[in-house]
Amino acid sequence: MLIAHLAFPLMFLIVLSSGQEYSPYQDLYCGDMNCYDLLGVTRDSEKTQISKAYRKLAGKWHPDRFRTPEEKKDAEQMFMKIASGYEVLRDDESRKEYDYMLDHPEETYGNYYRYYKRRMAPKIDVRIVLLALVTVISAVQYYSSWYNFEHTINYLATVPKYRYQASEIARDQGLIKEKQEKIKGVSKDEIKRKEEDIIRSIIADMMDKNGGYQRPELEQIL
Repeated sequence: MLIAHLAFPLMFLIVLSSGQEYSPYQDLYCGDMNCYDLLGVTRDSEKTQISKAYRKLAGKWHPDRFRTPEEKKDAEQMFMKIASGYEVLRDDESRKEYDYMLDHPEETYGNYYRYYKRRMAPKIDVRIVLLALVTVISAVQYYSSWYNFEHTINYLATVPKYRYQASEIARDQGLIKEKQEKIKGVSKDEIKRKEEDIIRSIIADMMDKNGGYQRPELEQIL
């Protein structure tokens, strides 16, 4: 995907060099207008001055301030130009590339490439990428920890020593009867499965309380 984004500007430059007549920089940045002149600022102006100039001009040329359709149309075009100029100058990298174009107008292909590379490249906040990466890694670790924990408990449930202790605790707590009682609507296999779940749960509690094998917790992973 990224290769395709970067390849598009190169393809665009090839079209430009195919012999077609083209007015340079008509569709870059502020078109045939100087972005600084458009906002009434200079190349030495600070960001705060540029923002202030933009707000003033945006309020002056907002289409809602005009009544007739013709005036609204002209105001809308001017408003869009002002917004485009502000988008160029508000960003440090974009402003740097624009200044370079002003200083090196002869580098036609290079200026076109830098312009379209910036606009076609995917804009992803690095912080979001890192957060997503940490989340995925944490989720994998959490799942892996739970898998290992369940696997260990299932194994311990087959060890006579732990199984006997868990069975005694279950009987003392009334969770398992000495003799299986028939329950209407419940099969023997279902009763046996529930008893097996109780034994595994008690073994897990024993391991967790004694520190032998603690249950995974999100706080320990994140």
